[in-house]
Amino acid sequence: MYDQIDDIRMPSQDYTSTSSQGSHVKEKSRFNLLYKNLEKIEEIFFDEDLVTLEKDILMQLGKIGALQLFHVCLSRTLQTSITTNYSTQLTNNPREAEIDNQVGDVIVRSTKKEERKSRRERSLEKPGKTSAVMPSSKTISNYPRRATGSTVGNLSKSRIRRHNVARNEAEMSIRVKDVAELEKIRTKLEAESGQVASFRRWAEAAGIAEKVLQQRLHYGWFCRDRLLRSTHSLIVYLARNYRGLGISLEDLYQAGKVGVLQGAERFDHMRGYKFSTYVQYWIRKSMSSLVENHSRVIQIPVTLSRRINKIKKARRTLYNVHGRNSHLTLRSKLQKNLS
Repeated sequence: MYDQIDDIRMPSQDYTSTSSQGSHVKEKSRFNLLYKNLEKIEEIFFDEDLVTLEKDILMQLGKIGALQLFHVCLSRTLQTSITTNYSTQLTNNPREAEIDNQVGDVIVRSTKKEERKSRRERSLEKPGKTSAVMPSSKTISNYPRRATGSTVGNLSKSRIRRHNVARNEAEMSIRVKDVAELEKIRTKLEAESGQVASFRRWAEAAGIAEKVLQQRLHYGWFCRDRLLRSTHSLIVYLARNYRGLGISLEDLYQAGKVGVLQGAERFDHMRGYKFSTYVQYWIRKSMSSLVENHSRVIQIPVTLSRRINKIKKARRTLYNVHGRNSHLTLRSKLQKNLS
């Protein structure tokens, strides 16, 4: 009886062992299948992220206003890629398939690249409908030429602008000189006669007609005003070096304008330098002379005050370097270097 029971129980144990082995085999096969398809799953997620990224990029380009330019460049690249694909298809026979001798399977070319291109084209066609119409092939072919021409045109425009500015400054300085000469003639007449010179006597002394004198004066005053306006920012920039010396900024600006007029009367455009570079010396000179004449109670000559300032500057630099009062020889050497 017990032997029969044992005989009956033995098949149940075999059945449970076989069922557990079968489940283990199934799980193993599932893991193997998942491992084999892991690369495909990653590529699917990567393609989805790529499509969303492309949509975000296109949205940002649409906000900036450069979407049409992006379409032009992309169409050019797609045209070149299509021509290269056609050439490769003509050279290679599509019926010939490479056979792997070890496995015995036929190697088929991957179509993932074409799928990505088709997805990209579909994603581009959607915003393209709402944006603008694609330009024609003529505009696409002329686009790089137009870009290179625009860069060259910008360079030529900047050169032309600089040339026009230099020419206008030279013309205005000449007219300022003319007005200065005419005003010198009037002051000379007034000094000789002791009376205010009339307009007719002024024209006779200048050797020109009254109408011509009036025209030259008006044009010269206009050029003087234009020069003062164009150099106002330069005057403000140089006036910052003279703050805190007992002179207000308005007085420094007036002194800078006087320096601009003095530089315009002495400017020679034939030497090749710019007016703004030349006039800086006269602006600094006018401001420094104003500071030296009005910052002290006792007036000192300009040349002597400049020497005193150089000595003070040399003493200050030596004290900052050595931390003590150095010898007179070192001070004189440094003063020569600064001068």
